[in-house]
Amino acid sequence: MIAELATRQHGVVARWQLERAGMSRHEIGRRMRAGRLHPLHRAVYAVGHRRLSREGRYLAAVLSAGEGAVLSHCSAADLWELRATKEARIDVTARTNLRGDRAIRIRRNALNASDVTTRQGILITTPLRTLLDLAAAVPQPEIERAIRQAVYRRVTTTALLAEAVHERAGKRGVKAMRKALIHLGEAPGVTRSDLELAFLRFLRRQRLPMPELNAEMRIGGRAIEADCVWRRQRVIIELDGRDAHDSTPAFETDRARDLALLVAGWRTGRVTGRRMRLDAAALAAELRALLA
Repeated sequence: MIAELATRQHGVVARWQLERAGMSRHEIGRRMRAGRLHPLHRAVYAVGHRRLSREGRYLAAVLSAGEGAVLSHCSAADLWELRATKEARIDVTARTNLRGDRAIRIRRNALNASDVTTRQGILITTPLRTLLDLAAAVPQPEIERAIRQAVYRRVTTTALLAEAVHERAGKRGVKAMRKALIHLGEAPGVTRSDLELAFLRFLRRQRLPMPELNAEMRIGGRAIEADCVWRRQRVIIELDGRDAHDSTPAFETDRARDLALLVAGWRTGRVTGRRMRLDAAALAAELRALLA
C-alpha cells in the first residue's frame, strides 16, 4: 500500500495519508526505525530512500503545509518551465497558520479554485496566477522573460494577463507586470538569454524601433530562427555571445547563413554585449541608419 502510494507521489507520503489508509502511529514509528520511512518535513516522509526528484521535493513541501496547500511563486514557475528557480526554499501557498522550515516558505493566502490546478500530480497555482505572484517576488526583467516563455509555450495569453492586471490594480507586482506586457507588445517573441534582454533595453534607451525576437523564417528552402527581425526593413541582427558562437563549426554556419540571407534580400548584422557597453553611441547610429 505504501509503495503504491509513493509511486504515484514521486516517492513521498504524508502521515495523514498513512493514517487514513489505516496505519497506526506505532506502525509508522516502526517503519521509521527500520529505515523504510525517512522524515523530510513536518509529518512527511520519503519512502525507502531520500534521493528525491525535483517533483518529489516539491510535493513533499506541499504535503507538509496541510490539506489544500499548493506550490506557488518561484517554485511553481520552475515546475511550469517558465523560469529556472534560483531560490533555496520551496514556495508554498496555504490557508494554514503553520510556519515553514529552512527548506519551505509558506505564504498564507486563500486562493480561489480557479487559481489552482494540478501538474505532475502536484497541486499548483495556474500559469496565470503563478505569473501574477511572481511579479511581486522577482525583478521586472525576470517577470518579463517568464511572461514571454508562458506566451511562447501557450500556457496563457497576454489578453488574460492584461485583464488580470486591470482587476488587481494597486496590488504588489502589478506595475512590473504592466511594464512587462508593454515591452512584450513592443517586441513580441520569447527571449532566450540575458544578452537579448540587454539588447532590448539598449534599443529602448536609444529610442530605436523594436524587433520581433527569435523569429522562425524560411530562407532558400530551409528553416532558420533569427534573433532580432525587422520585417518591414528586411533587417536581421544576430546577438553574438561567446558561448553560442565560439566554435569553428558555429562560426562557419553563422557566416553561411548570413550569405544566404543577403542573397534573399535581407541585410544582416551582428552585435555583442561588449559593443553595447563600450561603443553604444556608434552602434546606435549604425542601427538607426540601417532601420531608417
